[in-house]
Order: sequence, then C-alpha cells, then structure tokens
Amino acid sequence: MNIQPITQNNISSYGSPTPPNNNGVRRFINNTKQKVLDILPNKTLKGDQNNIDKWNKISDKISRPAENKIIVGTSALILQPTIDMCNHKVDKETKKVSILRTISKILAGTIVGLIVRGGSYKLVQEMTKIDGVRKYSQSLLAKDFIEEFKNNPQKLKNYINAVSNITAIAAMCITNFAVDAPFTKYLTNKFCKAANVNDSEIIKKEESNE
Repeated sequence: MNIQPITQNNISSYGSPTPPNNNGVRRFINNTKQKVLDILPNKTLKGDQNNIDKWNKISDKISRPAENKIIVGTSALILQPTIDMCNHKVDKETKKVSILRTISKILAGTIVGLIVRGGSYKLVQEMTKIDGVRKYSQSLLAKDFIEEFKNNPQKLKNYINAVSNITAIAAMCITNFAVDAPFTKYLTNKFCKAANVNDSEIIKKEESNE
C-alpha cells in the first residue's frame, strides 16, 4: 500500500518524485505514514450481499446516538483517568480527587447521554414510519423523499440516525447544565467519601492557587 499524491488535476496511482521544496519535517511525516501503511495487512473484503448486509448492520448500529455514546464514554473512561493518573505536577491527594472527578463526569455524561440519545432515537423512529397510520407517524418525513425511502431502506436508517443525533444534541444543550452538572457533583461526593478523600479541601487549595 502506498500513499498517492493528490493534485488539483488528477490522482496518480504511481506516485511522483519528491518536490524539491519538501523539507525534513514533511519528509519525516510522509515516511512515518508509509511505514504505518506498510505494516497493515492487505485485505480485500468479499463483495457478496451477505457480507455487505453485515457491514451495513454494524455501520447502522454504531451510527445510532446511544451506541455512539457508549463507544465515546468507554474510550473516555479508559483514557482520561489514565492521563490524570500520570500527572506528576500535583500531590497524591489532588491527583486522587482529579481522577474521581473525571470518572464521575464521564459516568454522569454517559448515563444521561444514553437516556437522552436513546429516547431521541425512539422518538424520531416513531415519527418516521413510512407506513404509519398514527397522527405523528410521518411528522419528520419529508414528503418528497417518502418514495425514495421506500425503495431504499438503508437511506431511511441513515436519515433516522442523522435526525435523532441532531435532536439529541439539542436536548443535551439543556441536560448538560440541568442534569449532568449536579449528577457529576453527586457522584464525585459519593466516590470521594468512599475513597476517604476530602474534595472540598482540594477545591479550596486550587482556588487559592488561581
């Protein structure tokens, strides 16, 4: 696998000579990218319908608001406390409180996010039923696209995912302040109490240093 240069006119499949003004940093970046690509195994996916359907299902799942939040929340729960743990510029007590706060914030955001995003997806799903007979079954369906959605169910799924994500983001502009913040504070107090650390003293110390 090779990195191909892209110009305004064409995409070369053979590569081109390194431009004379290519400095050392750019050359190092390109060489690094190429080495990473060389390590990756060459893989050709089968193009049969079963395989396509399987990948479409995976794509649909991870594109949904709630499932997407689980992925983001899990990644944050692994990485962010680890980063706090490696901070050697603070004392042990402050580091412990910082880790607990981070965990509380991620848990609160993920739990509330799952409820809001999952609810948004269900709501949008109920309002985008092509064959629905209820009053609001087609409230979020553009009439010009109904026939197109009937012929292309995957496009309808993508539409539902997009609209539910937008709806969830709008709702979370409110819940981030109304629910997430107090829930984070509640969890932080609980975790600090369980870990036998005084977070209020740490807050006072941080405020005095500002």
